[in-house]
Amino acid sequence: MRTVVGLLLAATLIAGCSSSDDSELEALRERVKELEAQAAATTTTTTRAAPTISRVVATTTRAVTTTTRAAATTTTTTSHPPVANVLVAGGCVRVGGSWDCKGADLLGVDLSEAYLPDVDFEGADLRQANLSHADLREANLSHADLREANLEGANLREATLRDADLRFANLRDVDIYYADITTWQHGGTDLRGATLGFAKGLIDDITGTPRCVSWGSAYIDGC
Repeated sequence: MRTVVGLLLAATLIAGCSSSDDSELEALRERVKELEAQAAATTTTTTRAAPTISRVVATTTRAVTTTTRAAATTTTTTSHPPVANVLVAGGCVRVGGSWDCKGADLLGVDLSEAYLPDVDFEGADLRQANLSHADLREANLSHADLREANLEGANLREATLRDADLRFANLRDVDIYYADITTWQHGGTDLRGATLGFAKGLIDDITGTPRCVSWGSAYIDGC
């Protein structure tokens, strides 16, 4: 643009001089036209490039967002490892369609929402384990150490909890229908909202009625 202005000024000066050649003036005019055409072409190119740059920036932003989401998903997945990995690490062995976890070391493991019907946890160390909302129907938890474990909302129908230690465990809203709770230890256990209908060991051998006194707000048929 500065070049065009300079040429226009030169043309004006030449035109003002009586000794100036018409050919020189014409050449300057042609040069000005060329420079104006180039300037117009540059402006058009820049205008066209601007939306393209904007699209590139938008695409890059979307790519970064997608990468961030993928990283978050990976983090979430990593924080909750597959049930099989947890059980194997604790010493469990796959048997048919279930697991043999007799005496397994599962201290503090996360098995929340795990599908583990008929699993054998006899004598296993499950202290402070997270078994919330796990499906443990017909599971064998006899002699298991479940102190301070979280079993909130778990399904323990027909499970065996004979001599299990559940002191200070969270059993809110658990389903223990028809389970064997003979001689289990439950001091300090939170049984609010638990369903204990027809559980073996619940009926007093002398009176033939449910033991209702020490079960807090648990739901028991006949209480």
